[in-house]
This record gives sequence, structure tokens and C-alpha cells, in this order.
Amino acid sequence: MRYIPLIIPIILFLFLAKPLIVFSTAPEPANKPVNDSTVIRQAEGLIRQAEKQEVTSPRKALVSAQKAAELLAGSDNMNHLLSQAFIQTANAYLMLGIIDSSVIWFNKVLSLPDVDATAKGKALGLLAIDYKKLGNYDKAHQYANEGLKVYRAINDSAGIFKMLINDARIYNSRSEERRVGKECRSRWSPYH
Repeated sequence: MRYIPLIIPIILFLFLAKPLIVFSTAPEPANKPVNDSTVIRQAEGLIRQAEKQEVTSPRKALVSAQKAAELLAGSDNMNHLLSQAFIQTANAYLMLGIIDSSVIWFNKVLSLPDVDATAKGKALGLLAIDYKKLGNYDKAHQYANEGLKVYRAINDSAGIFKMLINDARIYNSRSEERRVGKECRSRWSPYH
């Protein structure tokens, strides 16, 4: 009975000191160069995972894409993978309905130096969708036309088709909004 006051501090020390010892002796993570093939493979896997999950589970896709972007952060020569990670992050935000964040991530793609034309066209087309959802049809039309120019420059028929469809949807949304507004004005007008 008289040893209990001595045993309690020893037990507490063992339980509390063990994690401290483990954390203090853990090696510092080495700053590996981004060109390391394992980092590149891991980032590619995360991007593919985000692509698969973007419709079924956008939150998981967002996490995967952001991990890929973090892995590739600070790289100058990996713009192709970095643009894919940014596009998947923006897509996940778009699927979650967080349009402002989606716009930010698509603009990050466009700000990358030497980004490939396919990624630039995809980012411009999806920016057009973002602005259409925000109700800014003029800016949406502008981005759709820029994306169309990019896809025409590289002669990508699938991209051209997507941009033309985007532009038609933007025009249709604007027309529908005007029609509904006109109908409401005529129906609820005091002179009706």
C-alpha cells in the first residue's frame, strides 16, 4: 500500500515518456528532389485516383489531388503533372459546388510556365463552366472562346467539340435566364 504513490508516477512516466522518446528519435524527413521516380509515381497514382473518384466521391478526389499537388510543389520541370493535380483539385471543388475555390485552382493551372496546350484548354473550358454557374455569362463565353482557340491551334477535335458544346450551353443558359426574367416582368407588371 505504501508503494502505490511511487508506482503511479513511474507508470505515468512510462506511458507519457514513450511517445516523447519515439517522436524525438524519429528521423527528419529528407527533402527529396521532385525528380525522384518514387515521388513522381506516387503523384501520378494520386492523380489517377482523383480522376476515378471525381464523380462518385469528390471529397476523396479533392484529398488525393491536393496530396499530389503537395508532392509536386516547388518543381519547375514537372508542370505537366502539376497541372493535372491542379485540374483534379479544381474539378473536385467544382463537383462539391465550391466554385470560388475551383476558379482559383484553374487559374493556378493557367499561371504555370510552359503548361501544355491540352491542360490549358481543359482549364479554360472548365473555367467557362465555373463562370456560367456563377452567372457571369460574358466571362464564361470569353473563356470558352479562348479554350476553343487553344484546341484549334493543336488540332484537337475532341477539345474543339467540348468547347463548342460549352459555348452553346452558356448561350442557352443566358437565353433561358432572359426568357424567365421577361416572363416574370410581364406577369407581375402592374399594367398587366
